[in-house]
Amino acid sequence: MKRPLTIMRLKHPKSTSVLALVVLALFAACAKEAPSSAPAAAPDGASAEIGDVVGIVDPLHEGRTKARTAFDAGHFDAALGELDRVISAAVATDSVEVGIIRCDRAAILANRAAASADLRVRERDLRLAIADCATEPALKRNLADTLVRRARDLESRLQQLALLRESLSLFETVVALVDLGIALEADDDLDGALVLLERAVELGIEQQREDPRIVALRDRVKKATLVEGSFKSAKHSHFVARFEGYTENQLAWTALDTLEQAWFTVGKALDLYPQTPTTVVIYTGAQYQQATAGPDWSTGLFNGKIRIREGQLAADRGTLQDTLVHEYVHAALHTLPMPVPTWFHEGLAQHFEQRRPPPARVLERTGFAPRTILDGPFIGLPAALVPAAYATSHALIERLVERRGTWGLIQVVAELKRGVAFDEAFVRSFAVDVDAVYAEVIAR
Repeated sequence: MKRPLTIMRLKHPKSTSVLALVVLALFAACAKEAPSSAPAAAPDGASAEIGDVVGIVDPLHEGRTKARTAFDAGHFDAALGELDRVISAAVATDSVEVGIIRCDRAAILANRAAASADLRVRERDLRLAIADCATEPALKRNLADTLVRRARDLESRLQQLALLRESLSLFETVVALVDLGIALEADDDLDGALVLLERAVELGIEQQREDPRIVALRDRVKKATLVEGSFKSAKHSHFVARFEGYTENQLAWTALDTLEQAWFTVGKALDLYPQTPTTVVIYTGAQYQQATAGPDWSTGLFNGKIRIREGQLAADRGTLQDTLVHEYVHAALHTLPMPVPTWFHEGLAQHFEQRRPPPARVLERTGFAPRTILDGPFIGLPAALVPAAYATSHALIERLVERRGTWGLIQVVAELKRGVAFDEAFVRSFAVDVDAVYAEVIAR
């Protein structure tokens, strides 16, 4: 499961019994691709060889024999064609036999689905298989898994929600509950998200697969629900602001205007324009700590939503704009399909702040952070190391800009969009690895 990244700014009849075994066994390869909170494993004893898939077919029947031969050779389309001809010949004489053959046909469709890397093809074949053999639960389960994975490839929130809800209607799994819960939270339906996450935790316990990460996510949403239950919302083109009371209305619109400008400015610099609306939550008093449990040194964080501490106070001090822009950079980078190390996140976020002092000036006071701590999260670092980690990250980005201007950053983002891992994307963009750039920064 792809988790929201938490990054801060500093201060998924009898004749059918063989089918059930085969479909489950053949989809083991798909299960390997499932996330850590994957659905429950196949029932005990669910094992079969591919050759069993048409084991109920009468080998004396010429059409069925041809179908099995084609299937054993991996020619799924030819096997389906042979069974279609058998069905056409038998339909007027033996409806029971037709039902049996249709379930054989469904098994072949399930095999063809498992052999395809295209999730849309898998979904199509599994829907056809269910139409042929609707009484087989294994088919519904595998379609449910496929729909969760399809949802993750979609940018449209409405389409994601539709596929996840259909997945749960077919077969209840922890992964679908969590994914739908995260999507509802992003849409600010905290109550709906909490119900789903509570059920995900319960189902994990029932399956003896309790995942502490899901428990932590449930607890975080529960805290946010308690704090934000009475919050109001305001919407702009690409952002939603959540705040408490009419007195914060003007502040919310100021935040929305700032973020909308950042959408264009950061987008132009990185060629990165997220289309899914981003939510910014503005807290007052102790609400930030109650809802997020963020460290004392953070003035804002991004964990799927931008969360701003003491919004009015930040505005009065003139730091609100930089905090919003900083957290928006995290939100934009989080839309990329490949993970990005923390130093790149934090360095780039500081790069777009207007009031941030040059990193060299800060490093005179903090010293450089070790290279070994820069890829992982800063939230767990000793407080004394945090300023150095931020300043070193900032210095790395400034050095990259000196090398190639913003074109290098645009190329890194373009490579990440194509699914290239960060280290490879970095070398392709700057013709040098991160360690070499770190050495350059240290030597200056």
